Amino acid sequence: MNILIPILLGITWIISLITMALALSLDDQISSLRLDINRVAFFKIYNIYTSQLPDLQGLCFALLFILSAYKIYEYKQYKQEFDRSTKDTEQRYLLTVKTIKTLTWDSIIITQAFIMTTIGLSFIDSIILCQGGLKESQNLFNKYNNHPAMQQEDQNTLYQLQDQFAKYEAIIALNAISLALLGGQIITTVYSKFRLKI
Repeated sequence: MNILIPILLGITWIISLITMALALSLDDQISSLRLDINRVAFFKIYNIYTSQLPDLQGLCFALLFILSAYKIYEYKQYKQEFDRSTKDTEQRYLLTVKTIKTLTWDSIIITQAFIMTTIGLSFIDSIILCQGGLKESQNLFNKYNNHPAMQQEDQNTLYQLQDQFAKYEAIIALNAISLALLGGQIITTVYSKFRLKI
């Protein structure tokens, strides 16, 4: 078993924790914003784009936690068995057979494909929602910023909205990195399979 797999998953899980915290903060901030000049200004930004982000990031966090914990446990078991088999040819043969069984296409598809697809789609959905939310937020800001009919309270609300742009951008970037790391884990798994010539 390649040590890169639990390392990549662990890093992805840590990033998902940071992303989930940002999504919760963004959701809390956007849900509290109101404009007197347009009472429904934030309806689309919050209800269509932002409100779904904590659920998606929470799903990624939970699945990555389970998968990371399993892969770390699996690697520790493999390492212990490998250390025991260094002086025993029969033990090494049995370990090789066991490794080959875990890397068959059936095993990879059953144990990883569904979870990886779910996580990957959640990352992609989050990126799309954040891009939409960011675009709508920027359009709203540009539409009403320094508007002649704007009161100071509404202007302050727009400045608060502007402060959230960075969170949208950070969530997009972190999800893109997580998606790349997830792809790296899949490539590493496939590489390990072909290396054993299964």
